[in-house]
Amino acid sequence: MSVRLYNRLSSLGRLVVLLAAYSAILFLSLIIALLLRFDFQVAPEFWARFWKSLIWLLPLKLVALAFFGQFRTLLTYFSLPDAKRIAGAMSLSALIALAAWFVFGGTNVVPRGVIVSDMVISFLGLTAFRTALRVYR
Repeated sequence: MSVRLYNRLSSLGRLVVLLAAYSAILFLSLIIALLLRFDFQVAPEFWARFWKSLIWLLPLKLVALAFFGQFRTLLTYFSLPDAKRIAGAMSLSALIALAAWFVFGGTNVVPRGVIVSDMVISFLGLTAFRTALRVYR
């Protein structure tokens, strides 16, 4: 196997692993935000809204992270500018989600409190993940 092919496969593999890790963190943050909003007693109606929102919220957040360059940086080098970019990506996706909430009148979108809480929890989860990778290295 040539070195060029190996480097290409390793960068593709790195992207897949990073997408999976970010997706898991973002999924869990949305669940935690929903559970916190309803004191861990979520009505079935809101679970239905959660699953309908997840279909577009998760890709939205991943695209925002890509837009802010979080898939191009080295994982083990994490600094304040990287944290700012993650904050920008989560803020942008939260603003778009809030706009969707107002456009659709809250139908099939998680409540506004969940969107705001999720923004903070997502930021904390992603920065903790990146910091843990840096500490591990």
